[in-house]
Amino acid sequence: MPDTMTTGPEFSEEDIAIAGEYVLGLLPDADRRAFESRLSEEPALRRLVVDWDEEFVALADSVAAETPPDRVRKKVEARLFDEPKRGGRPWFSVLVGAAVGLMLAIIFVAAVPLEPPSPLPQPTHHAEIVAEDNSLHIDAVMNGETGDLELTRLAGTAPVGRSLELWIIAESQPNPISLGVLAEDEPTTHLIVASGHRSLLPGGTLAITDEPPGGSPSGLPTGTVLATGAIAPVPTQG
Repeated sequence: MPDTMTTGPEFSEEDIAIAGEYVLGLLPDADRRAFESRLSEEPALRRLVVDWDEEFVALADSVAAETPPDRVRKKVEARLFDEPKRGGRPWFSVLVGAAVGLMLAIIFVAAVPLEPPSPLPQPTHHAEIVAEDNSLHIDAVMNGETGDLELTRLAGTAPVGRSLELWIIAESQPNPISLGVLAEDEPTTHLIVASGHRSLLPGGTLAITDEPPGGSPSGLPTGTVLATGAIAPVPTQG
């Protein structure tokens, strides 16, 4: 268990376990979307995800990959996905389940085809988030009804040791609202805008700031505004 889970903000055992499952990619699609909606609003929860990620990376470094017999794969999959859910999540079962999931991810990374990501629903709005000197350029498309938001980084990266965090600025809100942190190693990031914030998209402005790893710890921008872009409706066809 990462040290910050005991020294940082108090989380329920359920939240800690779900964060670990999210990092391992074990959450069902509906649960994953619900968890990502919380990530856009809870900076402390984003730190918890970062802590789990670092913990699993350190564990994976000591494991040599090999291909097990097919019967082993079936037993592991049955243990992970077919076992009936119980009421509580005792720490022993949480850690065992996380370890088994990590081993499955390592062993079958080359053998089990990954499901393609779900296509983004028809976009209703679009924004070009661009720095004044064009050093950072991010294309954003979103669906105002489902909250799906896809960001494609066309140019630029986060400063070393920092994260790029996305904010929405709306006239009706006194402060910018975080929508999430951009992926560091992938050009595309998929976020879910919380239902209470989707009405802010029309007429709003998206901004990217330079924040500590994992995002602003305060829930408000703390770093430099690197790029901004006005949100505009996507013209309907027909």
